[in-house]
Order: sequence, then C-alpha cells, then structure tokens
Amino acid sequence: MLEATQTPRPRTGRRAVVIGAGFGGIGAAIRLQAAGLDVTLIEATNDPGGRAGIIKEQGFTIDMGPVLITAPDLIAELFALGGERMEDHVRLVPLEPFYKVQFADGSMIDYGTSGPALWEQLERFETGATAAHQRFLAHTRTLYQRAFEELGTADFSSLRSMLAVVPDLAKVRADQSVYSLVSKYFEDPRLRILFSFHPLFIGGNPVRASSVYAIVPHLEQVGGVYHPMGGTFAMIQALIGLFKRLGGKVELGNPVTEIIVSPPGRAMGVRTADGRGWPAEVVVSNADPPTTYRRLVAPEWRRTWSDARLDRLKLSMSCYVLYLGLNRQYPHLRHHTILMPNDFPGVLGDLFDRRVMPREPALYVHAPTRTEPGLAPPGGEVIYALAPVPHLDGRIDWERHAPAMREQVIHAMETTLGMPGMRDAIVLERARTPVEFRDLLGSERGAAFSIEPVLLQSAWFRPHNRSEDVKGLYLAGAGTHPGAGIPGTLLAGTIAANCALVDVGLPPSSGRGVTVARRAGAQAMA
Repeated sequence: MLEATQTPRPRTGRRAVVIGAGFGGIGAAIRLQAAGLDVTLIEATNDPGGRAGIIKEQGFTIDMGPVLITAPDLIAELFALGGERMEDHVRLVPLEPFYKVQFADGSMIDYGTSGPALWEQLERFETGATAAHQRFLAHTRTLYQRAFEELGTADFSSLRSMLAVVPDLAKVRADQSVYSLVSKYFEDPRLRILFSFHPLFIGGNPVRASSVYAIVPHLEQVGGVYHPMGGTFAMIQALIGLFKRLGGKVELGNPVTEIIVSPPGRAMGVRTADGRGWPAEVVVSNADPPTTYRRLVAPEWRRTWSDARLDRLKLSMSCYVLYLGLNRQYPHLRHHTILMPNDFPGVLGDLFDRRVMPREPALYVHAPTRTEPGLAPPGGEVIYALAPVPHLDGRIDWERHAPAMREQVIHAMETTLGMPGMRDAIVLERARTPVEFRDLLGSERGAAFSIEPVLLQSAWFRPHNRSEDVKGLYLAGAGTHPGAGIPGTLLAGTIAANCALVDVGLPPSSGRGVTVARRAGAQAMA
C-alpha cells in the first residue's frame, strides 16, 4: 500500500482505451491516467460499475453486485496515485461480526474477528476447535503471503514465470482442494463448510478449487470486512470521480463492438456501436476474456484463444439474485447472513457438475439497512438475496424456472431465516438470472464469475493479463489472473496497467506489482 499520496505524472500524449467500467477497468484506467496517458473509459451500459450496478427507486438504494469490501488498501492506493485520500470521498464501516452463518440443523455462528467471542462459538461445535482454528489461520497466513501478496500481482505472461513458482505452490499443496485442506483441521461437518465455502464468493467449487483460494479467511482477519456508506456503488462513483479529476474521459451507453487490430497483430484502438473509432496504442479489456476474444477480436488474430479453446473452458456457476425493498424491518437479521443447505455436497454437484436447478437453495442475504438505515424509507428494509445456480448451457429454461426460484428464495427467508410476512411487505422487486448476466453484462454463458478457479485454470493457465494473441491488448477482468471478486479484479487491473506502461516504455504505477511488471515485461520482450 502507498504510504502517502503522490503527484500524477505529466501528460505523455499517448492514448489508451479501457473497455468496461467494473472495478478492474476503473482501477486500470486510474493507473494509466495517473501515469500520464490520455485514457477513455468506455462502458456498454448507462452507468459505471459493471456487475456493481445499482437500483435507486421509491426511496430504496440497492446494490446489484458485490456487497462485501475486503482489502480496502487496494482502493486507497488508487486514490493515493491521484494525490487524494479515500477517506475524503467514501466512508468504510467495519462489520462485526462479518456475517452470520446458519446451518440446516438450525445451529448458527456469528463469524467475525478471531478471538474469545469466536472461539467460544467454535468450541460448541467441536472440542478443540479453537486450537484447530489457530493452526488453520497459520497455514492460510502462508497462503496469503504467497498467493495474494506475491503471486496475486504477478504477470504470468511466460511459462518461465509459472515454472518459477511451482516449488512454492507444491509447498503449500496447491493441488489439494479447499475442502480437503479444511478437513485436515476440523472434524465437524459444519465447521468444514464454514471454513471452505469461500470459493463460492468467486465462482469456485470448494471441493475442487485449489487450496490457494483458502486465503479468504485470513484476508478477512487481517484486513476486516467493510460496508461502504451509500453502498458499493458509492465506491464506484468515488473512483469515477477520481478518474475524471485526473483528466480521464468516460463514455457510457456505447458498447465496444470491435478491437481494431492491424498486421502483424497489434491493437490500434476500438470501435463502438455508434460506428465511431477510438484510436489508442493501449487497449485494456475489463470484459470477460471469452467475451473479449470471441466477440471483439476477429478469429484471424486469435491463434491462442480460438473459439474451440474458449469452448473448452470450465466456467463458474451463475447466480439468481432477488432485490427487494420492504415496508417493514427484521431487526434480528445481520448485515450479512448465509444460509447453508442440508446437502452441501449435493448442491455443489447440482451447480457445477450436473448443472441442474439445485435441490435446495443456498442463500446469501444482504441487509445493509442494519448498518445504514437511510438506504430505505423510514421503517423499511433493503434485502438482497443471492442463490447460486448453474451457468447457461441449455438445460434450464429460466423463463419457466424463474418464478419457482423466486418462491424457493422467499419461502426460505420467511421460514428458515425467520422473516414471516415478508412477501406481503414487498414494495420494490427486481431479479437477475443467468440470462441477464449473459445479455446485459456480457458474461459467457451467464457465468457470474467468469472462469472457474481450479488449479489448471489458475495463474499461467488463465487468459493472461498481457494478451498472448494481440500486442497492445491487456486483460483486467474476473476471468484473468488472479481471479474474481473486488480484490481479484483490482489486482488484475494493476497487473494489466503496469504491463501496458512497461510495454510503452513508461515506469509502472507505484504500489503492488511494480517489480513483477518490470520483470514480466523484460521476459515478454526477450
């Protein structure tokens, strides 16, 4: 993290275009603009944010995408690059507990900062769980140092860069799954679920996601879990404001339809739906890699990422999300509540293998009005309920299944989560299915988190941040390294921007990833 604010660099006259105004795209745009490039950020929808959109109606403010902020230093660093302080533009409120987890047998745990209050709850599930938890966090601390602080900012543009870290990955047993790792520390099946479900936050299956993705519990303990006042979209607005104050330009509601490539395979800019061309020597795409290559780059320029190879990628699951504005409150709710299904392995199989409607819903319920009542009219409540569902592959007709899914979700909240009469209190209602993820957000097959995070689709095996096919094209979305989630996409934006700066002969931006960007640039040009 930067220790102090910095002065943006003088203008260089070089131009860059960033496709997509999600967290990764905005982060990359800020870094490039602060480094002296003239950057245009182009977003297909009418508002910035990408998946982090917003509903603002009838006095309700409802985030539509990510609602849990971790690793806030990554965001603070962007403001510092612009010579500003994050605290002057958005207020982060720490959450304690982080979330409540309720199991199918009715038992529950308020999971928060490690200490006596948490350990007392863990011991009720399993004698000796306190010591097991401490050993588990010690192991995840090592994972955090290697997978997040070091490898999380590495650009795996060459096989050499991957081979260099294989010994470290072997030491931390990256070949085993998150669930297998957790099972070595805990016997109680509920605690195994509690400490292994986190890959679902980034679209992964806990029983086959690499154990390096077990870093999330440590990330939460080290950096905390936060709510941005005004919602996550308030953070998006603050970052867009920073970008504009640096001189960046934002184009909304104008989808990019083509990345212009000239022989022998160099990006020269983009073309948008209105027919305009946007010349640039640096193009950064925050869109999903399959979307970037399949829809925006002509096949003749894609020797590595052909349609056939894109078809072979394993994709993440998707989500059904119900957004509700209520005219009553449920004070017993936590800010974040997670409802675990009775047959956890069976539901994972439904989501990732059989790709059928899950036999019972697993629910993530966000009630931000517990922390910020002003997001709803007086006496009202904002509810965001997310249920993991399979991505689109033709097996589920969402026009037919959406009403049944809505009923399942509402029934679970009214009964299992103790919210009687909720359906009668609904004033505002919206829903998002995998169809909207595909059609509105450009997600391949509606996969909400892009490419599934398994070992052979991680690091060098993911689409690279520096395009393998097109010079001058860089990727900063959830489907590239290091992965999905706000921290992952911000790091992807860092890597993409720094690689671009190195390639055009400019110093990389300060902060995470500077040394690795220089080294990766030297390797790529060798």
